[in-house]
Amino acid sequence: MKKLFKLLLVMFVFYFVLQIGFRIFGKGYTTDYELKIDEKTTAQIHEIYTNHTKEEKTNYFLRIQIGKQVFPLQTYKKFNYASRLIKQVKYYQGNYTCVYPVFKKYKQLTDVLCFDQGVLKNYQQLKGRDTELDAFVKTLEKDKLYEDRFINDLSDKYQVGSLTVYKKNVIDGHFLAINNYHGIYTINHNNPRILYDLSIFKGDAYHRNLTALSGPYYMTANYDDDYEFNSIKIVNIKNNEVDTLELKKPISFNSYIQGVVGNDVYMIDKTNRKQYKINLKGRSIYEIGNETTKTTYYDQGMVSELSIYDVVTSEKYFNVGTRTNIDGYVRVDKLGNTSGYMYYYKQVGSRYEAYRASVQSPNTLQYLFTTTEIDHLSYVDDYVYYYVGNNVNVYHDSIGNRTVYQNTEYEFNQSLNYYVYKK
Repeated sequence: MKKLFKLLLVMFVFYFVLQIGFRIFGKGYTTDYELKIDEKTTAQIHEIYTNHTKEEKTNYFLRIQIGKQVFPLQTYKKFNYASRLIKQVKYYQGNYTCVYPVFKKYKQLTDVLCFDQGVLKNYQQLKGRDTELDAFVKTLEKDKLYEDRFINDLSDKYQVGSLTVYKKNVIDGHFLAINNYHGIYTINHNNPRILYDLSIFKGDAYHRNLTALSGPYYMTANYDDDYEFNSIKIVNIKNNEVDTLELKKPISFNSYIQGVVGNDVYMIDKTNRKQYKINLKGRSIYEIGNETTKTTYYDQGMVSELSIYDVVTSEKYFNVGTRTNIDGYVRVDKLGNTSGYMYYYKQVGSRYEAYRASVQSPNTLQYLFTTTEIDHLSYVDDYVYYYVGNNVNVYHDSIGNRTVYQNTEYEFNQSLNYYVYKK
């Protein structure tokens, strides 16, 4: 009997270790389960975990179905490879149809999600319109299932020059670099006052188009030079350290950045008709295209070759997952292939409404925010940084929309752009 018990124990431990190994090293799983809402209503949960999949970020996709209504939800939050993430589903039906998933250990990953004329919206966008919905959320707060974390708190601020940072809205682990006339501002929680003014040049440079970010490394042409630059300044924005990459041959300021692929920045020198590949981490630069060879061009993951004259006479920027003019939208961005998000931008007057759909549930749109421009958007996992006038805001499901900083000089000089890196 003892031998049988030991054998069963060994088999159980082996099975348990095998399941843990599958969760950690496998490509994910799909599972379905039900949660009872009340005596008459049940939520059907379809859960997909994507892991170790090429060109996909590790994520959980959840589809909550109540009757015929489907609420899709996706998160990059780590749950230590757990499954059946949702512990409880709260449901409201009135002028709006709403759902609030309660996750294991009461992690609040999202606002209450409501359908408004076929489009998903966060409760914060509907707050005050429906007294019964407000009462539903108050009950969640009373039961300690919901916390109002969706406040754009501008009370704690710090100003240097034209830039004001709102400290409580800076995301931990995110590092921002913002062009200014003498170098950059960096914004992160490693800085003593969150905002740091880093001088790179001896004088002022008003047109700052030759800048880029690859990982934590920011690069800029040396604007202390005239007509041509002989070095590139590289800044590690995690610690504000500045290095200089000396060039064997000068590059004309009549150049442009085509795009960033992996660790490499691609630049076209229009005057000298050359293409360069700059590796910021390795502090190296190579000429990879000229009048006698082709240039490298990236278009939605496809690599092709173009004549140097094609990219000199008409500036051709890399198209990394961005498409335009689809079904009435002026811009559509796809992040991920089999999982991830589609972001849709619809022009309404002089502004743009931003919507999002999960790749795994493409027919359900969620309204996120309204922006004043679509040329300078930054995606960091499921965070989105965007402009509203002179303000740079950030959106995330767990915090809503918040203002990170305001740059009053941006109104007059849009080359004073920003970049974001996540640690």
